[in-house]
Amino acid sequence: VELHLTTNFRARTREARTALALGDALKRLPSEPAESDAAGEKFHRQLTDLLRSCPDLSPLEEQSTVESLRGYPGTCAILCRDNRQALVLSEKLCSLGVPHRVQRALQDRPVPAWVSHVLRNTGSTTLAEERFLELLATGPTPPVGDRTRIWRSLRGAARAPRGLMDVSAVRRLVVEGRFPDDLAAVEPSGLVVSTVHRAKGLEFDRVIVVEPATTAELRKQHSHVDPAAEARSLYVAMTRARDDLFRIAAPDTALVRRDRVTDRWYLGGWKTYIRDGIVAGGQDVCREHPPGTDGFVDDAAAVQDYLASSVSPGDVLTLRPQHEMTSAADQSPPYTVFHGDRAISVVSERFRKDLHTSLKINKTWEINWPVEITGFRVDCLESVAGSTASGARAGLGDHGVWTVPRMSGLGRYRRAARNTQEGIVG
Repeated sequence: VELHLTTNFRARTREARTALALGDALKRLPSEPAESDAAGEKFHRQLTDLLRSCPDLSPLEEQSTVESLRGYPGTCAILCRDNRQALVLSEKLCSLGVPHRVQRALQDRPVPAWVSHVLRNTGSTTLAEERFLELLATGPTPPVGDRTRIWRSLRGAARAPRGLMDVSAVRRLVVEGRFPDDLAAVEPSGLVVSTVHRAKGLEFDRVIVVEPATTAELRKQHSHVDPAAEARSLYVAMTRARDDLFRIAAPDTALVRRDRVTDRWYLGGWKTYIRDGIVAGGQDVCREHPPGTDGFVDDAAAVQDYLASSVSPGDVLTLRPQHEMTSAADQSPPYTVFHGDRAISVVSERFRKDLHTSLKINKTWEINWPVEITGFRVDCLESVAGSTASGARAGLGDHGVWTVPRMSGLGRYRRAARNTQEGIVG
């Protein structure tokens, strides 16, 4: 038996209910492609007109807009059509000093930093609930959520006997990517920047929707456009609001492009060979060895303490090369990740390969490696699993789990000198 709510309890104001009247009709769109495209274009125009009847948020550069975003007491989301828009808007907000969080993909669930603290500070193979809660309470990075519920959920995932936690089983959850989703709680933030797809099922007190391009404009930018899907996506964006619904002009994303080989975004130029930056991903920091034991020399425990006490989401990160030598033909030189003047990690093999692929325009192209990559941010601190031997030698316990920063954002290249090829600026 199918039951339906007769009232939308999310939308509390007339403004928030702007698009709701079209919901049933959108569900009944024809499946035949030609008819679906025609109906989709019609609904997309209707929704666009409805959105344009909503208040227009002033440009982000205006002080009144910045103060409004900083001071809004409820939850707020800026919803974008795609990742490029979210990336550019997040970079702009960072430059204006507006705290926010970029919504991650559903499957992208970093293991919280408190896990490494718990495993690092127990020399036992099992943990009782009392000791587990004691370690949580004394950790520098407190967990999000009820701690008793955390114990029960983690013990269940580790399949531990009642009253005990198998520490090695917790490590396996981290290694195999099976850490419980309900424990990978995101850091609370009043402002979220998200694609519409990642905001499905969520709701916010205030929603700011990036103004959509027409389907005709989209066809000039993309090889395939589904008007019905565009209409449904816009409807989802406009129905995430509880109270306020605003619109904002779309950012210029013309120079942000996707590398077809690596599937990674990069900052290009008006000439196809120009590469001025690259976008960070979730696997760009080395996990095999603790920071301070590989690539740069430091006391690994001191680095862990520094990460916990001094590094926060949104902080600026800078990449600098350790040297100019490459260890493989398809890699960049190794880069160290700096937080201010403090080295806190090194980049992963994956990042080095993607950087090489992005900058190697063709077989004869001589790469002018950046002497610095600036503009990356700390997405979060996460627990990762690597070599147990390296962890033990570094004094981080016997379980091979430690904390690293996760990078996000658009990094921009700084080169030491002008390349012989036109368009590459030092």
